[in-house]
Amino acid sequence: MHRTFLHRLSTKEAASYLGYSVSTLRHWRKGQKEWHPGLGPHFFCINGRVWYTAAALALWARQYASDGVFSYPQASDSLA
Repeated sequence: MHRTFLHRLSTKEAASYLGYSVSTLRHWRKGQKEWHPGLGPHFFCINGRVWYTAAALALWARQYASDGVFSYPQASDSLA
């Protein structure tokens, strides 16, 4: 299947793309029903399911990647 840059990705697919565990992405979303800047890549919910886009993951990865290794974002960091 051909995936476009805006194709939605599951949490498992997003974790694989970023090199983090599914539980890490879940931890970053904990208590959030919608995305807020500062911790983890942008996500959205449709009918109670969480999705990511490749574009959002790539943007987040560029912001937090350092020498090919992701640094853990701090709550005070912002994507803006």
